[in-house]
Amino acid sequence: MPKYKDSTALQNKPYTISKCDFKELKSYIESFDEDVLLLNESIRAKDLGYKTLCKIKEKITNESETKTIEISGDMPILKAENVLKVLESFFHTKSKEFDKFEEIKDEICHFEKFSSTLDFSIVEEMNAKIKEIVEAKTMEEREDLESKGVPKEYIETILQAQQNEKRAEVYGYVLDSSLQEHYYNPLVIDERQDGRIVYAIKEKSEVEFLRELQKYVKDKDNALKNYEWCFSKIVENVDSIYIPYFDSQNQAYRKFYPDFIFWLRHKQSKEYKIIFIDPKGLTHEVNARDKAQGFESIFGKNGSSIGGNKTFLYYFNKQNILDSSLKIYTQSTIAEIFYL
Repeated sequence: MPKYKDSTALQNKPYTISKCDFKELKSYIESFDEDVLLLNESIRAKDLGYKTLCKIKEKITNESETKTIEISGDMPILKAENVLKVLESFFHTKSKEFDKFEEIKDEICHFEKFSSTLDFSIVEEMNAKIKEIVEAKTMEEREDLESKGVPKEYIETILQAQQNEKRAEVYGYVLDSSLQEHYYNPLVIDERQDGRIVYAIKEKSEVEFLRELQKYVKDKDNALKNYEWCFSKIVENVDSIYIPYFDSQNQAYRKFYPDFIFWLRHKQSKEYKIIFIDPKGLTHEVNARDKAQGFESIFGKNGSSIGGNKTFLYYFNKQNILDSSLKIYTQSTIAEIFYL
């Protein structure tokens, strides 16, 4: 998993403030003597926020030339008495940069915290069914059946029967262990989205992605057969795998938790690849662009090699992408994602 460190330089992004907020800020600052204002703000810095105040005053004096603060929009957001503190924090925030890759220890832990508000009898039935499908015979590959001389007309029937043994439904919850060699056992899917099983997979986009993945690995020409691979879901604020990015709308550094992370090791070359996949990432296009830019600032262009690994980010989305900057980060099929 990637580890990050603070950049040695302060971030150099401009702070955007609305016209009405800037007008209020100007009036507020001009109503104070400079020394009184700095003492009144109680900013915990050696200069009490003096450098930040100078940037604001420079913007007031030379509005068109000062690039550290941008004026845009008319919506009031900030209170004038809070702006100096907000800008002081903003200008002294350090961005993150790549440090190294480390082996995973306990950074993915959500699977240890599954819980439920279902009746105990339902939980018992579900646990019994989980044990049954997990202990079912390991699924054979199409190639194995063909090499054994099994007639083609029977292969589909056998594969479907094996699939059925690895899948069960209990009170509307789907339990699926067909990907058991690549994921913790089993997948628990809550299509009703009732939230009564904490950390079950319930988002429609995630369920669709997993179904497409299950279909893809059955294809005898799937690219994943050339790799040793595994994957995991990432749960926001529970697991510790994320990508730092700058949220341009909220003007703050945040953590992007893609829905899934895949680890691939090529069977022949032993080359490693790490792929972050986010099926629902394009719901808000501006935010998706910010996250892609955050990925690029850490790992370089999509598929670049850093720290001995090639790292990718993909939004899994079947819709047309209007923003050309997102095209290299967007794939509409599983085959496109793994055609590396």
